[in-house]
Amino acid sequence: MVEVTLRVDMVVALHDPRRPIERAVASLLADGVPVRVTVVCHGIDPSPIAERLATVGAVPGSVRVVAFADGVQSPTGPFMYGLRMATAEHVGIMGSDDWLDPGALRAWLEAADLGADVVVGRLRHQSGQTVRAPLVRPWRTRRLDPVRDRLAYRTAPLGLFRRCLLSDPEWSLTPGLRTGDDLAFGVRIWTSAARIDYPRGRAAYVIGSDATERVTTAPHPVSDVLAPIEHLLDRPWFADLPAPVRRAVAIKLVRVHLLGAVAARTEASRWMPGEPERLAHVLARCVAQAPNVPAPFSRADRCVIDAALRPGVSAVTLAAVAERRRTASRLDGVLTARLRDALMRESTARRYLNYALSRFVERVRGDR
Repeated sequence: MVEVTLRVDMVVALHDPRRPIERAVASLLADGVPVRVTVVCHGIDPSPIAERLATVGAVPGSVRVVAFADGVQSPTGPFMYGLRMATAEHVGIMGSDDWLDPGALRAWLEAADLGADVVVGRLRHQSGQTVRAPLVRPWRTRRLDPVRDRLAYRTAPLGLFRRCLLSDPEWSLTPGLRTGDDLAFGVRIWTSAARIDYPRGRAAYVIGSDATERVTTAPHPVSDVLAPIEHLLDRPWFADLPAPVRRAVAIKLVRVHLLGAVAARTEASRWMPGEPERLAHVLARCVAQAPNVPAPFSRADRCVIDAALRPGVSAVTLAAVAERRRTASRLDGVLTARLRDALMRESTARRYLNYALSRFVERVRGDR
């Protein structure tokens, strides 16, 4: 490939030679977009991988395989190493288990050519189920708003972004974390002044599920869940965000990360010493980010939040409220403590309504 024609640099991190790397790379090259794929072999021998990919790249120079070793069980190192090697105007990252639908990369680049600094790729699981993150307003495709389009729910920066944005040191995956290394990076992107677009259509980034072990979906200790949240809350730029933005992010952190950690532990024995207190501390920090953070949560969720915020919360208490939440009625899982709060943008009821409206619009457009 002639260097001057290069438009996109895509980085794929590979830590296990058993991954279907050929599928990932072939999908990136399928659209005929001037793209270079850099496969970063994380702690493994790159030579066999290069041999496997020798026939995948039809254009000379369209695929390069490089070695990287840092001894850290995290995708941050290889992803950032590959991004630092990039020279194209637009860059992106991909997991080695994943792939792109035909037409996805071309649609992303077309959106970038229309002025987008960041292009949010549509996601779906290998099973075909759409991942509604972010829950963008159904009629919106350009200049997304971090609050109204619920961008915080999209943690992974999957899509395209202009390489020049990486000059900001905060536009970086967080090193040293076993999981959530993209949390602060994603929030930094969504809350920046960058123009963010979301191309509609069928073509998507596909999250593969046929690997024998997928790191990003494996269960994690509570400490691993809390560490990226604490890192984000410690960022000076996060404290400077407008209160509505901090509130939206805080609600997402509580709903997805903290309530998720509690829900996965309905037995007291699954909590390690000190974990309930640390979770309560992080929860209190999230709630303190802006007024009325707990308001849009359902009654079942509020039961957990209120219990976790009580002084001296124990593993027994958290396990009990987790089980109560699991067996809560449908109404308690949807309605808020104050009925009028069910109309708030971040409420469960509003989310269900947005899901339904999004599905209807997709059927009308033929996106599904």
